[in-house]
Amino acid sequence: NLNNVYNVLDATNSTNENCALGNLNLTLIGENLTVQDSAVLSKGVADVPIAPVYKDLSLTASFGSASYNKTSSLLGDFAILAELISAAGENGVVNLDRNYNYIIGADTGNSGIMVSLKNLTINGNGFTVNANGKSRIFDIENAHNLTIKNITLTNGYSNEHGGAIYWKGAKYATIRDTIIKNSHSNSQGGAIYLNSGINKRFINVTFMNNTALTGGALAFMDQQSGDSNLIYGSTFVNNSASSSLG
Repeated sequence: NLNNVYNVLDATNSTNENCALGNLNLTLIGENLTVQDSAVLSKGVADVPIAPVYKDLSLTASFGSASYNKTSSLLGDFAILAELISAAGENGVVNLDRNYNYIIGADTGNSGIMVSLKNLTINGNGFTVNANGKSRIFDIENAHNLTIKNITLTNGYSNEHGGAIYWKGAKYATIRDTIIKNSHSNSQGGAIYLNSGINKRFINVTFMNNTALTGGALAFMDQQSGDSNLIYGSTFVNNSASSSLG
């Protein structure tokens, strides 16, 4: 995957240890492409980290008699995070090691990253997922025993329910030590829309500056007899609804 590290040359010349990137003839062609300036040619291998991740990237490199050509369609951050969640599988843990941003032109769709695995933990490790006002962040359906923690979710948007999270059917799920802010729904639940399911817990969650037609921060719908949802140690700041239940 070209999102990771480009090993663009074989180790054909061990005398080129720690040569500067300036000695490498490198051509990169891609939409809104950024090349980090920390790349170093070491023992004939250039590690070239690419950010942001954009599709339809073409790379050509040469050093002496060695050459490399590669063209690939790269994934946006939301697509990458969706792949990480899918790869974790049931009973898995996803540990974020950086921020994730919805990238216009690379990420597609606006319904959010699908989460449907049981017994999954998403640990943000203090990092942020930013939808940039272009998409909902998570679409959670029947993901029983899900835990989301230590993360900031911001700038979610949905023309339907759930600006940051649409949550349907999951049982025994927890969001803790998390910030959900600056998200908007043109319908219900600026931050989160809860549709059925039982025993959802919100522990030390901050809801800030979220807006919707109904339920600026949260909207609970289709709750059944015996459903139990807990909000503990959480903070609501400047959430608003233009119709009701701000």
